[in-house]
Amino acid sequence: MIVRSCRLNLTGFKPVFRRFSSSFFPEEEKAGDGYIKYKEKSVSAPDRRWVVESDHWKEQTRKGFPLEKQETLHENFETSRNEAEWKAVQSLLPLKEIPLPPKHKSYPTPSGWVPPSSTLPDEKYHIRRTRFHQLPVYLESRLGGWHHLTVIRYCDGDLWALEADLRAEINKVKGEEPLTQVDEVCGKVRLKGAFLKEVSDFLISKGF
Repeated sequence: MIVRSCRLNLTGFKPVFRRFSSSFFPEEEKAGDGYIKYKEKSVSAPDRRWVVESDHWKEQTRKGFPLEKQETLHENFETSRNEAEWKAVQSLLPLKEIPLPPKHKSYPTPSGWVPPSSTLPDEKYHIRRTRFHQLPVYLESRLGGWHHLTVIRYCDGDLWALEADLRAEINKVKGEEPLTQVDEVCGKVRLKGAFLKEVSDFLISKGF
């Protein structure tokens, strides 16, 4: 079946979608009458496309605001080199890097945040903080929330030593030895179970 034209749905600005078994492309559009003409072209029959009939409003927007007006839109402006005004502008610009957290009199802070140690821990492994200065310890839920995994990311060095220390710590605190998985390629260690607090306290005690 060949469709030569179709009517736009102008009620409530709701676009109309029609699927054509053959390939039709918009050839021209009559301004004001609400019709779009489609002309069949030589394309393979299995090629199917969705024709969006809301392009009529894009054309009307371009006609009401031509390119000549767009070019002269930002011509009338003044240049200022006042440092006080530039500081006001700088306060609105996004930061290029996340600033260091402010120093507090005591830790942990009311939110529970603790900074890393000023000296590197004497361990065979290292845990890097996230760009927001947080511990990279996450809880993953699977099977509709019935299966929990505690994941430690940004791990460097001897991950097997880290996995052994984590198993010993969980066994000491919880009285059970969790199943673990070491991902040396991605730098992750996974523990079966929800041990966010135990793992975070262990990493903070190590100085990470």
